[in-house]
Amino acid sequence: MPCLFSVHSELLSAFRDSKMYNKDGMANKHDLSQSDITGRILKCAVEVHKTLGPGFQEIVYQRALAQEFEAEGLQFAREEWIPIFYKGEKLDTRRVDFLVEDIIVELKAKASLEDIDFIQTLSYLKALGYHVALLLNFGTQRLQSKRLVYDLNRRGH
Repeated sequence: MPCLFSVHSELLSAFRDSKMYNKDGMANKHDLSQSDITGRILKCAVEVHKTLGPGFQEIVYQRALAQEFEAEGLQFAREEWIPIFYKGEKLDTRRVDFLVEDIIVELKAKASLEDIDFIQTLSYLKALGYHVALLLNFGTQRLQSKRLVYDLNRRGH
């Protein structure tokens, strides 16, 4: 069994940092649109964290965030089940906390984010063929947020 570090390194090599500009230095409209949506999602998450603070179970933050998404006018699905395929055959399903517009939002309520949280979220991006995910941790004094980007051109990897 490979160690977590090597699995983590392999997965992260399939992903890259967000680039909001194309090779000609022009803004990528798709990324700008997603940037606007992620900004609105983060606004909602900050409001939830400011109001509730840390210390609750993940489901409490999920319910509050759903209310904020509605108030913000965001289209979303909560606790959405996604299929996991292997060589064209469906193996299983996994649940993502939110699909907001075309962005995956994964919630945590723990003392700190761990490697496995990033690996799980990146795997969801790959499985769904989505480009952007937000990993939000409500369990700390300050809301932790990480924007993860999957390079769709590497889909076969």
